[in-house]
Amino acid sequence: GIMPTAIAYLVEIAPKRFRVTMVMCGVLGFTTGIFAVGQVAAWLIPIWGWRVVFFLPACVGLALCVALYFVLPESLRYLTVHKPDSPELRQRVQRLAPELAIGEQTRFTMPVQPRAKSISPKPLFQGNQRIVTPLLWAGYFFEALTFMALTNWFAVLMETLKLTPLQASLTYSYGALLGVACVVLVAWCFDKLGPIAVAGSILLSSAGILDLGIPGLSPTMIMVLGLLCFSFAQACQGSFNGMVGVFYPTHIRGQGIGYAGAMGRLAQIIGPLVTGYLLSALLPLQTTLIIVATPFFIAACICIALDIVYKRRFAGGEAAAVLATPDHPVTATVGAGE
Repeated sequence: GIMPTAIAYLVEIAPKRFRVTMVMCGVLGFTTGIFAVGQVAAWLIPIWGWRVVFFLPACVGLALCVALYFVLPESLRYLTVHKPDSPELRQRVQRLAPELAIGEQTRFTMPVQPRAKSISPKPLFQGNQRIVTPLLWAGYFFEALTFMALTNWFAVLMETLKLTPLQASLTYSYGALLGVACVVLVAWCFDKLGPIAVAGSILLSSAGILDLGIPGLSPTMIMVLGLLCFSFAQACQGSFNGMVGVFYPTHIRGQGIGYAGAMGRLAQIIGPLVTGYLLSALLPLQTTLIIVATPFFIAACICIALDIVYKRRFAGGEAAAVLATPDHPVTATVGAGE
């Protein structure tokens, strides 16, 4: 529930030229959280027991909830669509554009921005979205199959490859930390190149997964390949979260992100179950790794298709908003350059 809302919010407040970068950097909390839990598992469970993995994040989450309640502002686009008379909206636009004469009679509007009236996915299949939505749903599903398989079974897989439990936990943890750099790199590439950058990240992670099956690898090489595949897998997850918001307008952005995320949640149920079955079936390791990596290859093909659609239909940006007073109508871009 948190992720779709957070992503939609980040898309709303980000400047257009840095939108994907800001969204992907914003959701780095997901990656750094995995890193932190890996460190907790490696160092604190032997001292405090398994309950510390639940107790510590719960306390941090409660503190964060209180802080966000007081400091998190609403997005300009949301205020424009839902609360056009809001004093907060006038004050924030005045700070952004002090040269404009904005008074109590100023009203803000955005053209063609109807409110979402239900949770029906029908608006997600109208206009350009009728092409994008099926691709995003499929991309989320196949990407999450491999990503969650790795996230849930990575340490076990590393131990299967003859690493010690400590080495496996540290590879998991530092793979997530390296994923922070990979997310930033892929985000920067996305803003420059489009969704094709996500396909590159997926293929790099897939190559690392398959190379883990090479016979006779040393523990050091296993850890290096593990870091490679897990860090770029983190970038893949962050990339989809950053990418989905740019394909939907304000009034259905939350719905679009939520439904796409739901497809990922379905895969998050299936992926770990299938991987657990594969590991318990004692199949040849290379066979297991090929099966685990296959959904990533499918997701890469979907990203290439999304790249084509994005550059043909979405790269031009959104329409400007209208900032109007009784005597002085002014056209301004609301949200895109916030």
